[in-house]
Amino acid sequence: MDYLTIDSSYVDYLGERPEARKLVGGIINFASSLDLRLIAEGIETAEQLEELKELGCEIGQGYYFAHSLPARDIPPLL
Repeated sequence: MDYLTIDSSYVDYLGERPEARKLVGGIINFASSLDLRLIAEGIETAEQLEELKELGCEIGQGYYFAHSLPARDIPPLL
């Protein structure tokens, strides 16, 4: 195993509930202690993205970046 995913249900409440930040921070620390890369799912706001960055999460996905696309539309985004 190389990656651990933070489910969108945890990301949803970042910026709204202090306990969400603590929980996500714990997941990030856990992944770090096992030398795992981390992917946050379901990022929908700039505030969520900023909190994840502050906590040390480097990779994320979600509607904040783009909605679902056909494969042919992805290369120009990269």
